[in-house]
Amino acid sequence: MKNVLLTISLMFIANTAMAMPSVGDVVAHKMTVTVKMNATGETKTVELMSTMKITAYDAAKKEFTVEQTVMGEQVKSEVFQAGETDMPSDASIKDALEKCASYGGQNATVTISGKSFEVCKLKGAESELWVGAVPFSIVYANSTKKYPEGDMTTVVEATDFNLGK
Repeated sequence: MKNVLLTISLMFIANTAMAMPSVGDVVAHKMTVTVKMNATGETKTVELMSTMKITAYDAAKKEFTVEQTVMGEQVKSEVFQAGETDMPSDASIKDALEKCASYGGQNATVTISGKSFEVCKLKGAESELWVGAVPFSIVYANSTKKYPEGDMTTVVEATDFNLGK
């Protein structure tokens, strides 16, 4: 699961100068995976909670240390390094919001944990992504993959976040 949320976010945003990200930035996501089998019509859903937190910054290497914890039937934590140019920044998110329509998206306002802010809603043939000023930039993502055996739908929703200092 390493870097899954970060990778999704980076596919849609070019990154530049830094204010966000910062040490202490944390975001929680609810992840729901639903599989529907074509042969039987059986559906199985698994819900996971994920938190990602920036725990340190190495100025010499220009890298952030990120801790990701995924909680489901089991709890799995891992720590990885992310280069500062690999992380969404205030400037890149501002750019995505200002140019949302030119990227084929739609601006909207959402509220998470009592905090309202603007997002850019981007839609593809089998996916949807909302980016905004939350750590790691993913507010909502929804994708469906079609396989011969059945369909798998993954939904990721930010449930809480706090910005570091």
